[in-house]
Amino acid sequence: MKKPLKKHVIYIKFPLNGVFIPISCVYYNQLTKNSNIFGMIVKAMGFSIPMTIVENWLEQNTRLIKYKKSWNWKYTFSSLTTTFLIVRLIMGIIRKSTHTGYTAINKEQ
Repeated sequence: MKKPLKKHVIYIKFPLNGVFIPISCVYYNQLTKNSNIFGMIVKAMGFSIPMTIVENWLEQNTRLIKYKKSWNWKYTFSSLTTTFLIVRLIMGIIRKSTHTGYTAINKEQ
C-alpha cells in the first residue's frame, strides 16, 4: 500500500484553507450585513454544509485530504460554522465602531 504524498496534501490544503475559506467569510459577511441572529446562523450553516460535504467526499474518495485519527466531518462542520459566526461578530463590532465615527465626520462637513 502506497502512502499519500505529503506535497499533495499540503498543495490542496493551502487553496482550501488559505483562499477559499477567507473569501467565503467575506461573502458571508456581506450577505448577513442586515440579518438578525437567526438569519446569521442559518446562512452560516448554508455555507458550512456544502463545504463539509465536499471535504468529506474528498477525504473518502481521494488522497487529497486525510483526517487525523480524532477528526471527522462533525468537527469540520462545527469549526466552519463557528468560524463564520466569530468573524461575523468581529466584523459587526468593527462596523458599529467605524460607522459611528464615519457619520460624525460627515455631519461636521
